[in-house]
Amino acid sequence: MLVEINRSSVARLQWWLPATICLTACLVIQCSGGASSARRTREEAFERARQTLASARENGPRERRRGPQDPEAPKLDALAQQVRARSVAIERPERLKSFFSKLDQLDERLTELEKLDFVIAELEGIIREGKDPDINTLHKQELWRMRENLEEGAEAHTVRVLHLGDSHIAADYITRTVRSRLQARFGSGGRGFVAADQKAVYGGRRLTRKGWRRHRAVDSASGADEDDDPAFGVSGVVIESTRVRAEAVYQLETTDRDAVVYFRAHPNSPELTAFADDVDLGRQATDTADEVISTWRLNVDLPPPPPQQLLIRSEGIGAEIFGISFETRRAGLLYDAIGAVGADAKVWSSVDQESFAEHARSLAPSLIVLMVGGNDALAIRQGRRSRAQVAASLRATIRRLRSAVPKADCLIFGPIDAAEKLRDNTYITKTYIPEVVEIEQDIAREEGCAFWNAFAAMGGRGSFGRWLEAGLMNTDLVHPRSGGGDLLGHLFARALGQAYLEGP
Repeated sequence: MLVEINRSSVARLQWWLPATICLTACLVIQCSGGASSARRTREEAFERARQTLASARENGPRERRRGPQDPEAPKLDALAQQVRARSVAIERPERLKSFFSKLDQLDERLTELEKLDFVIAELEGIIREGKDPDINTLHKQELWRMRENLEEGAEAHTVRVLHLGDSHIAADYITRTVRSRLQARFGSGGRGFVAADQKAVYGGRRLTRKGWRRHRAVDSASGADEDDDPAFGVSGVVIESTRVRAEAVYQLETTDRDAVVYFRAHPNSPELTAFADDVDLGRQATDTADEVISTWRLNVDLPPPPPQQLLIRSEGIGAEIFGISFETRRAGLLYDAIGAVGADAKVWSSVDQESFAEHARSLAPSLIVLMVGGNDALAIRQGRRSRAQVAASLRATIRRLRSAVPKADCLIFGPIDAAEKLRDNTYITKTYIPEVVEIEQDIAREEGCAFWNAFAAMGGRGSFGRWLEAGLMNTDLVHPRSGGGDLLGHLFARALGQAYLEGP
């Protein structure tokens, strides 16, 4: 430690040493087995230290950095066995090397912060109980200064994942479980990016909106949107103000510290104003000579009681907002889930390229997960596209993303099963789902991406029927229900965690 504590104090602090040593073993010793061995050592130490961390927090107010183990995991394991789902490893996990390295750096940062939390908690207990007259608050103040130094620049120690998909994740099904698991291990950076029109009751944050018109990428791709070439960024949706003082209201959580508004600045665009409950957060000009994706970072970390709602107001006609990222301003992981209803590879490859690239760069993900396929199989069934055209659209989307964020790793999340009901009340896999799985496997290999076979994880052909009978899927024979999303997220998070532990 950089601060000196007297001998009697050291004696009283012996309780935290074993946990601290376990937590920091690979930070002070050269682990002989490489990255995989170091990760396993940290993982084992973290699991042993969970209870100790919880006890330390009881000695003083602490903001939870990493969550407890998911109590639903054993239930989901049993459910997976019931529907004959299986563990499927991520193919070519070496393609995730850069992402895993970022997780290593984040893990080490959090370990150092937690080590200081141990010491501070015990010091606070000694001071509070008056057990040691030699201890004074200067020791605590110095420790807090050390802690604040580690906290500074937390944004630089945030690891971000962009999960881009279709209606399967539109309500944050699947992705909410993956986010929860990763943040329990690597700390929470916040909810992350939420599309501007995603309702709070469907996994988003929007409560109400008045005076805004919604544009969707799927409508633009089909010609249903009459506006010429609207910009969608990577959100797939943009809301545009249609009158003066148009208002959109979003829900705030107690952990939110920043709300980052992603908007399109363009000539003659009106000013935006923002309020957290009744507190004026300021104004943002959006009128620029060139069209560009911009961000507006709002501090919603206000004196108690914490605000419950964020209001964004347009002072005129023509303001365009893609979405808002809700962040904790803490070192941790952000998992952005963007699911455009009806989207397929053609939609993502045909949206405005400039805004798509600008938005992707501004999010700056370390990992991009692309999850499409079900609607692509539908397009083949309906004769709207050939398998070659689906492959070309998927390849174009991957290349767009890699061009925009070249340092990000890439993973393709394969399509899940979908079903047709036969006259004898049995269920079979819809045609072209397995073929699209193969197309995505081939393109992942060719384009340098990892791949996770969700179809195989569900149990392969005919698995949708078993999941439906277990109450996990919708009767539309395409989409998961809440429980089905949780199970899919559980299977993917486990595969990603295993790849991290065993990876290079």
